[in-house]
Amino acid sequence: MSQIRLGFSARDVIKNDPKIWDNLDKIKKWLVEEPIPNLLDEQILIFLTAAGHDLQTAKNIIKSHYHLKQTRPEIFDGRTLDEKMRRNLKAVLTANLPVYHNDSIIFFWKMVEKNVDDYDHRCMASLLTMNVDASVFNGPVKSAIFLLDGNGMTFKHLMKMKLDLLRTISEYIQSGFPMRLAGIHLINSSSTVKALFKMLSPFIKPEMAGLIHFHRSGMDMELFHEEWIPKRCLPREYGGELESIEIYHHALVEQLESLQWFFDAELSQRSQM
Repeated sequence: MSQIRLGFSARDVIKNDPKIWDNLDKIKKWLVEEPIPNLLDEQILIFLTAAGHDLQTAKNIIKSHYHLKQTRPEIFDGRTLDEKMRRNLKAVLTANLPVYHNDSIIFFWKMVEKNVDDYDHRCMASLLTMNVDASVFNGPVKSAIFLLDGNGMTFKHLMKMKLDLLRTISEYIQSGFPMRLAGIHLINSSSTVKALFKMLSPFIKPEMAGLIHFHRSGMDMELFHEEWIPKRCLPREYGGELESIEIYHHALVEQLESLQWFFDAELSQRSQM
């Protein structure tokens, strides 16, 4: 089993900032008394960055993050691109887009209607956490935007969703996320998409509700680019300047395959608590 490591050095990121080093040391001392793994400096720095370097906020995120990982093993343990997960990757287009907007990475998701029979809600929840961990492997990310395309989502997808998984993922994004949530944009919004968010509504805090934006089918994409996400950050299917979303989907799958050792090592780290 490989030892856990990340693709960047905390020292290279922090350099000589005494406040960040001080906060990092305080968290390391605090962790000794908490039911949380012995984290690397790089892992702590990811959470400090998500918290805007506020010490107490970082502690709260870390506690929530690892509480969820310990109590929901069906989502966070055994994360791998096995046969079932690969079938699910045919039921969704997902990508971590390469160009950030105002320091926010953009996570893209779209259901593939013709492959709805391959859709498994637990696998999708697990895949989301893998995407997020992959996005911070090479360095902390300040914030994130979710861009969800409602085309392809059907009521058959909704019938396969489980309320307990929706609750867990909502808690993960709102309380245990290793970056700040900057926005959720639902383009080509439909009655199915609105039904999904009605299912989610009991689990959504007011501050998150204010970050959710529904955009109807046939909207003026030029206005969307001006008001929300510029062309330089979007794939060409959405009037953007990037390559096709398919390219970034396949790139993400390759990245997840290359990080299998990391997912295994991260689980091993947690098992030593």
